[in-house]
Amino acid sequence: TELRGSWRYRWVAIIVAWVVCLLGWFAVFTMPDIYEARAQVYVDADSRFADVMGSVGVAPGVGSRVFVVRQAMLGRPQLETVARETDLDLRARTPEEKEKLIGALRERISVRSGRAREAVNLYTISFEDRDRNMAVAVVQTLLDTFVEDVLELKEQGSEEVTDYLEDQLNHYSGLLSQAETELASFKKQYVGL
Repeated sequence: TELRGSWRYRWVAIIVAWVVCLLGWFAVFTMPDIYEARAQVYVDADSRFADVMGSVGVAPGVGSRVFVVRQAMLGRPQLETVARETDLDLRARTPEEKEKLIGALRERISVRSGRAREAVNLYTISFEDRDRNMAVAVVQTLLDTFVEDVLELKEQGSEEVTDYLEDQLNHYSGLLSQAETELASFKKQYVGL
C-alpha cells in the first residue's frame, strides 16, 4: 500500500526534488571562492646553550619564546604591518573600516602548533581570503615576520646566556681567588707543622 501511495505522488516528489536541486545548485554557484594559504615552519626549541644552562642554571626555553612570538604575531601592531605590506589596508577607507579589517585579520589568521609529540615544534600559519594572491601574500608576510622574530629572540637569548655565563665565571673566579688567599695564609701560619 505504501508503494502504491508513493507511486501515486511520484510526479510531486520528482518536482520537489528538482526544485531543491536547482536551489542547491544556485546557492553553490553564488558562493564566493575562498582560497586558503598555509605554511608550516619547524622551530628548533633546543637552544645551543641548553646543555650549558642545564648544568649552570635555568633559562627560559625557546619554546616559550616562540609562544611569545606567536602571541605578538596576532597583536595589533603586527596586524597593521601585515595589512600595510600586503595592501589590505587599501580595502578600508575610514577608521571604522580599518578597525573591522584588523579584527577580521585577527579572526582569519590561524597559528597552530602540532599536537603529536613529534610535531610539537611544527607550527602552521594559515589564512583564508577571496583573492588567492592576497592569501598567499598574508601568509608569506606572517611567515617572514615569524622567522625574523624567532631568530631575533634566539640571538637575544644567546647574548643573555653569554652574559649570565660571564657573571657566573667572574663570581666563581672571585670565590676561587678568595679560597687560594685563605689557603696561602693558612700555610704561612702553620708552615712548620
